[in-house]
Amino acid sequence: MYIFYQYFMVKLMKKETLIILFSPSEWLQFTRRPHWQPVNEYCPLLIIEPPVGIIFLFLHIERFFNYLKYGHKIRKNENGILFYRPFSLGTYGVNFRIPLLAKLDRLIIGFQLNHLIKKQGFNSKKLITYINKVQQYNIVDCIKYSKILYEVTDEYRVREGDANLIESNPYTEKMMNVEKYILDKAHLVIASSKKLHQSKLKYNKNTFYISNSADFKHFYKSTDSSLPIPVVIDKISKPILGYIGNINEIIDIELLCEIAQNRPTCSIVLIGKINGRKHWANQEVYGKLLKYRNIHYLGFKKYSDLPRYLKAFDVCLMPFRDCEWMRNASPNKTYQYLSSGKPVVSTYFPEVEGMEDVIYICNNHDSFLGSIDISLNENNRDIKKMRIMIAQNNSTEKRAKKVIDLLREVLLD
Repeated sequence: MYIFYQYFMVKLMKKETLIILFSPSEWLQFTRRPHWQPVNEYCPLLIIEPPVGIIFLFLHIERFFNYLKYGHKIRKNENGILFYRPFSLGTYGVNFRIPLLAKLDRLIIGFQLNHLIKKQGFNSKKLITYINKVQQYNIVDCIKYSKILYEVTDEYRVREGDANLIESNPYTEKMMNVEKYILDKAHLVIASSKKLHQSKLKYNKNTFYISNSADFKHFYKSTDSSLPIPVVIDKISKPILGYIGNINEIIDIELLCEIAQNRPTCSIVLIGKINGRKHWANQEVYGKLLKYRNIHYLGFKKYSDLPRYLKAFDVCLMPFRDCEWMRNASPNKTYQYLSSGKPVVSTYFPEVEGMEDVIYICNNHDSFLGSIDISLNENNRDIKKMRIMIAQNNSTEKRAKKVIDLLREVLLD
């Protein structure tokens, strides 16, 4: 009986409900959080791409050409997801710094979207505005009659790498006020870590915890014996200790240097974008990191190619610093790594608590080095199967189902 009920509700949502997701970045970057595709299987999804920002065209000139190409039209990609790019005076980042511009753009973007919704004939009583960045505060309620969902995946009230949240810090004070505004407006809040859930629940009683996930089907490809390994990593001597993700203030650079120095026969491979602030990139320890011969920085890679690189890893690394950002984080890479069944060695942060059976969790550098040695000699098929099973249980499809169930329960009753 329950299966028939679920089927009926999905059909009803597809017919009457529209989720309007304000993407904080270009779609090809944002799809690295790929649970949006399975969400679209339950309910139509309209992606509002970052606005053009006509005053600051030089910042994102590619958005202007995209706007010229598609104009005021909704377009659909090969997976059936709808896209629309509005124009504005500024960008999210600029508007966040200039409140007057933010107010003007709220009116400008709101006018375009409300006109679009009316023109397309969407049911105004079944609209859900979905935002996930504090910098989008000005457009949180720009769509008439829409229910508002705020998904918080990181501790935006601090900068990456900040040791602690200090309320008197001017940046933190501003971010706290802006996020409080969003939380007051939101009809539903989804937090991706237990600590984020606790902190947001104080301001919004409709706050729920749903952990981050991984595109299991995609990263499980790394177990395929026929999948080719990229030449650039295949030439690197083994064993390979690999990391996939942003390289910035949350990475324990000192730890990576220790590994390189004390395990000279191991190759450390870093895949991702360097996006730390200037003062961090200019640090002596970061310059030292790049001088080790057994550290190989391969740069940013296409999402579609990541399983091929993951296949080449002998051990997957999560070398994070103890900082406020990581105390609130639930990295997708946890389940991406586990999808491969390979050993994972991580520094401690709250979201890996209880995962000691499948992840080597370390409280200091010596423990991390020792865990690398153990993991390189690991030969246990049962642990590999357990890792894969946990990743499968935290797939994007299952996360999407949890999100839709919440939407139905809280917003659409």
